[in-house]
Amino acid sequence: MAEFGHIHASGNGVHIDGWGSGPYEITVSTRLYRFEDSDRFGPVPLKKNGDPTDKGYFPERSPFWRVWEIWRDQGRRVAEDGKTCIWEDDDVAVAAIRKAMADRAMVHNDLIPFLGARSRVSEVLSGKRSLSKSMIKRLHEGLGIPLATLLNGRTR
Repeated sequence: MAEFGHIHASGNGVHIDGWGSGPYEITVSTRLYRFEDSDRFGPVPLKKNGDPTDKGYFPERSPFWRVWEIWRDQGRRVAEDGKTCIWEDDDVAVAAIRKAMADRAMVHNDLIPFLGARSRVSEVLSGKRSLSKSMIKRLHEGLGIPLATLLNGRTR
């Protein structure tokens, strides 16, 4: 099975591997992020001219990561132009949690006190696990997310 972003060619005793697919553009709020992507190395930020940035990675707390994870989990869909990323964030409760995270520059581990183990945090944010009543209570009290918003998601 081929990995996303991996291209290779062989011939005359030579094998060449290339990593990176793109360039892609993804918008978070009003900010546009340009990047190349692969399963092996992840996203690499690009300058406007298409060259990799000097830093070579997105900061850990960048809002880019939330949207990139959604885009990746939804199958890396792109528009007809071949570069604009298409993603949907339709779970109201998860969107509210992600917004609270972005507003507070939080990372996944910061949600452990509200949701439980890191694996549970990932399951909730990916939509694989519903919020429990105790999670909703802790998120409401700790992050100030309205109960009505949290209850719009699936609960158990």
